[in-house]
Amino acid sequence: MKKGKKRYFVLLELLIALSIVTLCLVPLIAPQVKMTTQIMSWIEKKQLDRLADIAYAEVLEQLYENGDEKKSDRILWEQLSKNGAIFKREWPEPVVINYPKNRTAWVKRSYSIATVDEKNKASNDGFKRIMITIYFHMPSGKSSYYEYPLIIIKGKIKR
Repeated sequence: MKKGKKRYFVLLELLIALSIVTLCLVPLIAPQVKMTTQIMSWIEKKQLDRLADIAYAEVLEQLYENGDEKKSDRILWEQLSKNGAIFKREWPEPVVINYPKNRTAWVKRSYSIATVDEKNKASNDGFKRIMITIYFHMPSGKSSYYEYPLIIIKGKIKR
């Protein structure tokens, strides 16, 4: 009896099979990867929106504490007295953005307050329209900012 010769796979056949499987899987995986990156950017935007609102509240608190001399981080009325004056400050501690699967990113933040115009220039009791801009500096090098307009009467803040 003649024994049959055992035929082994040739490396070329394995490479062709692997490339066919890869070509079939790429269209199935690519939309999932794109969707995941879009979800991550959406989460980042929503968290930055939330952090911007919190930072805006902190700046408002500093403006309300204008008369409290015990506070070192207060913003004085005199610092905003000139038309077009810009006041900049950076928060000493970064904040964290939480992503799914326990991933986090530390974000540096700063803000500026710019006096836009003054309606009653003759007296110090005039209105001041200021623009509060909150800046976020991501570790990836991206930066984003949020602007909040605000009207101030000396001693009072109106939204």
